[in-house]
Amino acid sequence: MAKFTLDMLRQKKEENKNKKISVDLRNYNMILYGMPDAGKTTLASALFEGQHILLACEYGSSASLCSNDVPVASYKDLLEVTKVLATKEAYEEFGGVCIIDTLTRLGEIITSHILNKYNKDFMADVKSFNGAYALIDKLYNELFAPMKQIGWSFVYICHSDEEELTDENGNSYIRYDLQTNKRLAKIVSKECQLAWFISKKGTKDGQKRTLVTNESMWNFGKNKVSIAEDLPLFIELKDNERDSAKVIKDAFVKACEGYGKDRVTKEVGKSSVEAFSDEVRDIEEIKAEMIQYGGMLSGLGLREQAIECMNRALGTDYNGEQRTIDMATQENAEALEIGISQMKALYEKYSE
Repeated sequence: MAKFTLDMLRQKKEENKNKKISVDLRNYNMILYGMPDAGKTTLASALFEGQHILLACEYGSSASLCSNDVPVASYKDLLEVTKVLATKEAYEEFGGVCIIDTLTRLGEIITSHILNKYNKDFMADVKSFNGAYALIDKLYNELFAPMKQIGWSFVYICHSDEEELTDENGNSYIRYDLQTNKRLAKIVSKECQLAWFISKKGTKDGQKRTLVTNESMWNFGKNKVSIAEDLPLFIELKDNERDSAKVIKDAFVKACEGYGKDRVTKEVGKSSVEAFSDEVRDIEEIKAEMIQYGGMLSGLGLREQAIECMNRALGTDYNGEQRTIDMATQENAEALEIGISQMKALYEKYSE
């Protein structure tokens, strides 16, 4: 029997038309990282207040809005608690979001467990035991794969590493990246649809705290729904972090509704942005199709609508400037696919 038939593809096309983007952050895996005392744990707890459990791997970690924190000091502790959480009952009782505090400490726990198990001092010495990468993959999946099968979403809080670099003009700048085991960072980054950096620095007017949602020369980031790139956060955490969380949630809803208010849902367990494409196409193919539909819509007198769809999908850069299609990378594939689906709908509507 053929794997694909024309009727099957037609049915898939109709199903895709009815897919909706969830505006509920519980449908997404997220990395939230930043400088010390930037309020990472408190912000994560505020975003998912009453809907999460926090695995406190970090010594002394705390958050004023978290009442469901579980101290975990070792790999054995993590394995025990994740087995308990890998049930439908636990998922429904705690809201379906597991906050890992921190990814930095999780990496240390996993590597320490490997070194103790094989009586080695350095990860490079475990190559003869299937290799460090394979062992990290195995232990990470042993911990969290059963929870993922139930439907849990994960928020990974992480410290940031600072590295001084030089740009093409010879100017130095600081780059902030995830401070954790490199292999673990790669695994988690691939699984997350969102990776946001909390910047906290002094200015002439006092402290400034900002949520940076996009990749830039200064930081790592993932922004699947083209949410605003720089969101101001409150400095005083104790009384204002719910307000900071509201700023983010409102901006997230606005970004999702940018794809069409009829295409969003508030339900948990419905499609996130990634569900719009079961298999991500090559970005060059996507860009070519978007340009093609732009030309076809212009031929119908719908040039402005075509540009609006393209600009919404492309988003803005770190400085708030509109991106052009030649700047799009593979990371933007899902957002561009949604833009194309909107352009297709316009073309079908007005070409009849």
